[in-house]
Amino acid sequence: GRSTSSRVPESVRAACDLIDNDPTRFTTVAGLAAAVHASVRSLEEGFRSHLNMSPMTYQRRIRLKRAHNDLVHADARSHTAAGIARQWGFSHYGRFAQMYCETYGVRPAESLRRAGLELDSA
Repeated sequence: GRSTSSRVPESVRAACDLIDNDPTRFTTVAGLAAAVHASVRSLEEGFRSHLNMSPMTYQRRIRLKRAHNDLVHADARSHTAAGIARQWGFSHYGRFAQMYCETYGVRPAESLRRAGLELDSA
């Protein structure tokens, strides 16, 4: 019979590992599902029931976290917020900036500027 255990399915764990290791690798759920030998439907259901989000939402959050990390550690004299966003697969800067602001409470350029100020005073 079906297990009612709340153990995270192997396909979801494997997909999370792939995303964590290379957050810009997959552009579709189908590509991610194929890589972990699961159907799109089962992968999406697994993510929703165990992580309460879709695989692409999980991936976007990881990319956003990585972009944030780069922004707060980058030298504003040699990096732009838009360039860092692009590097993490955000092709539409306006959408990235909105998501970033909703998550971190500041604009991406502000995080980058603060990082530059901390470098100057170090």
